[in-house]
Amino acid sequence: MGGMGQLRIHILGGLTIQRRGYPVTGFNTRKAMALLVYFACTGRSHSRQTLAEMLWEDRSQAQSLTNLRGPLSRLRQTVGPYVTITREMAGINLASSWWLDAAEFERALSGAAQTTAQLETALELYRGDFLEGFFVDSQAFEEWTRIERERLHYLAIDALDTLITRHLGQGAYSAGITCASRLLQMDNLREETHRQLMELLALAGQREAALAQYETCRRLLNDELSVLPTPETTALYERIRSGQLIRDRSTGNEIVHRTDTVSSRPRHNLPVQTTPFVGREAELADLARLFADPTVRLVTILGPGGMGKTRLAIEAAAAQLDHFTHGVFFVPLAALPTPADIARALADAIGLQFEGGGPGSEHRNAQQQLLDYFRQKHQLLVMDNFEHLLEGADLLTAILQAAPGVRILATSRERLHLSSETVFTLGGMAFPGLDSPEDALHYDSVQLFLQSARRVRRDFDLCPGDLPSVSLIHHLVGGMPLGLRLAAGWVDQFSLEEIVQELS
Repeated sequence: MGGMGQLRIHILGGLTIQRRGYPVTGFNTRKAMALLVYFACTGRSHSRQTLAEMLWEDRSQAQSLTNLRGPLSRLRQTVGPYVTITREMAGINLASSWWLDAAEFERALSGAAQTTAQLETALELYRGDFLEGFFVDSQAFEEWTRIERERLHYLAIDALDTLITRHLGQGAYSAGITCASRLLQMDNLREETHRQLMELLALAGQREAALAQYETCRRLLNDELSVLPTPETTALYERIRSGQLIRDRSTGNEIVHRTDTVSSRPRHNLPVQTTPFVGREAELADLARLFADPTVRLVTILGPGGMGKTRLAIEAAAAQLDHFTHGVFFVPLAALPTPADIARALADAIGLQFEGGGPGSEHRNAQQQLLDYFRQKHQLLVMDNFEHLLEGADLLTAILQAAPGVRILATSRERLHLSSETVFTLGGMAFPGLDSPEDALHYDSVQLFLQSARRVRRDFDLCPGDLPSVSLIHHLVGGMPLGLRLAAGWVDQFSLEEIVQELS
């Protein structure tokens, strides 16, 4: 297999298939190429009947199965070692060496939080829309393509939006301009991005370009939607025109004078999520009530690993974006080796650059610089995975004492043991009883199981006879979201009864 080289499939910005740097040819039909793309994107094998019905839905089953033989034969001849084709099934050969740009793109955006480098790596892979310019005569395949295209398109937009916010907060105006310009090429009616680009241009000293950007925004909104820019956009235009939003050149450095409310939407760096949030409505409502109580300054979502603490914190924080003037910031702590690293992680998240030391000069320590930064801020900080840094929890107390407008939402497997702490204990999701499995589909935990199962088997569904096994799976994992997702990941290999046996 190693002598065959890696098969590289590019589907972002068109379709190209290469091996050892050269295009793979000889597919003859687009449907053969469509099958290879479908195999790689789904990462598993499919029944011949499913594939035939997808590509020839207007033909009889016998005719569609006959039609399928030609494209499968071409795949054997062109990329044989990279596919597995039997009399019943066909799919990608997971044991072979193959690479898919869309999978790498999503991998770079996965996890609780992404670094700037990860976001930039992902966006380098996103050369354009999914299978741009590639079509086949199949309604089912085109519908699948449309869904994937929209999903990946919005992931790229969210990644660009996150980078723009970071560049703006860190004073990296040139990089921010590049990202905002690219985002507007993808969605030129996104008024918020027009505002961000106006602000970036003005702060970079390009006042005339910033004013021209407003005119571009106004014209597009009028021509395409017959609406005027929002008051926030017009107010920003007036600040730029009057010189209120400029870079201070008096000291020859990059000090920026700007209000904290230039953008209508509060800044944030909340991680982009690649799957819909399921359930936990009661928990979200309870957290919202805690945020509404001004006496509650620090909330710790407490629970064992796998309960979904991080995901719940992100959803709860996202619901607070309009309530914190200076934004909501996610601070990942899991990778930090010592409590001494918390200050740096906080600074990275909010875009604060600590003053460096120098010969003959005195500089405030990192903690004091953080406290000075937060002192006049109205922000929400999400401190994720605090359990191994408990000795550094005093920093949170110092921030809350110095900055009355700052609130903190932490996640941890252990209490922080701070006097200001309000503990929010998180258990498993509610699940159906063994004596009433017919009610299973009404439970959010079962919907999470279904969502996760369909990520490995798109055609997965439950019939009435499956509900007792599904209920038993939920009991065996105690409604733990991670346990449900892991169990659901086995549906392409085992029956539900076999999964129950594995868990037992």
